[in-house]
Amino acid sequence: MANDHVKVRKGPVLDCLTCPLCTNPYREATTICVCLHTFCKQCICQNLEESKNNCCPVCKVFLGSFPEQLLR
Repeated sequence: MANDHVKVRKGPVLDCLTCPLCTNPYREATTICVCLHTFCKQCICQNLEESKNNCCPVCKVFLGSFPEQLLR
């Protein structure tokens, strides 16, 4: 049994590990607590700073006046 292998397609796994903003693998993965969408820390911080609308870039849920407090 030690030699048993499971083959997994690369595409679906990479989709789960890719930032929707930069389309690269996560760097310091950061999740919005309200909607659970995940981004690179730098990507989401930059997006929130530049957009000024305080919404998740994926689902557009409003993150309040201090969206940085909802990042983990």
